[in-house]
Amino acid sequence: MSKGKIILWTLVALVLVTGIGFACKKYADNQHQKQVAKITAMEKKASQKATKTNKQAKTSSKKAKVTWVKEDKRVSFPILMYHSISESNGNTLRVPANEFDQEMKWLKDHHYYTLSDKEAYRVLSKNEVPAKKIVWITLDDGYRDNYTNAFPALKKYHLKATINLITDQIKNGQANKLTMDQIKEMQASGLVSFGSHTVSHSDLAALSPSAQYAELKQSRTWLNKNLHQNTIYACYPAGKHNADTLAATKRAGYKLATTTIPGLANNEGGLYGLSRVRIEPNLSLSGFQSLLENN
Repeated sequence: MSKGKIILWTLVALVLVTGIGFACKKYADNQHQKQVAKITAMEKKASQKATKTNKQAKTSSKKAKVTWVKEDKRVSFPILMYHSISESNGNTLRVPANEFDQEMKWLKDHHYYTLSDKEAYRVLSKNEVPAKKIVWITLDDGYRDNYTNAFPALKKYHLKATINLITDQIKNGQANKLTMDQIKEMQASGLVSFGSHTVSHSDLAALSPSAQYAELKQSRTWLNKNLHQNTIYACYPAGKHNADTLAATKRAGYKLATTTIPGLANNEGGLYGLSRVRIEPNLSLSGFQSLLENN
């Protein structure tokens, strides 16, 4: 073969290789563009779906918005009083976890609206209600089992409650009382609010007016600072109080306070001596219903 033909065929081969390479590259580019377009379409679809879901969630939230209704007659409702949620062993201040769970389920099944402390204040101060059947669940003393045994039931049935803390016991890390981490977790859930059970759980009625004020004021100051809240509710230790207690509670900045006087709560006698319904262990559900409806 002559030198000229060799050069010619070499050039032809180069052109063919270059053409094939170009075609392969173009094909690869086209495939890449198709893949990018496919991914983009999928991302767009996912984004649209997420937007739709968010809109549905907002719509659902709007539908679930609570409507408060002004009542003509004075509103009365039960404020439930619990303490430790644990095996009773003969102690009437302890309600076993399974009984507490059953009682919370009963409230849920019977369409009770559970109030926060601020909602309870609205009911009592404005005579407005968010539902036909309302109840305020309170737990005294801040036992650690309120977190381990009561909180799971509140979350399960999506019910609200208020725990009344003895602030020095929380501050000093008493072994059987709630930790700050537990308190903050419950607070963040939006289901649990916290009230004052004074600094040291002293018998307020046995103290001087100034000592009563100190117990209530210092407890409220600690709660406001450490829980970043405006504490409006006080619970008198063992329910003991006198006229000086009512004045000290108001002066310390609280809006309402509870006792252990049995019965339904209303605003007839003011908001600083509210009655409560004590819940004891071994109570049947029919007995529980009777306490709520017949007090």
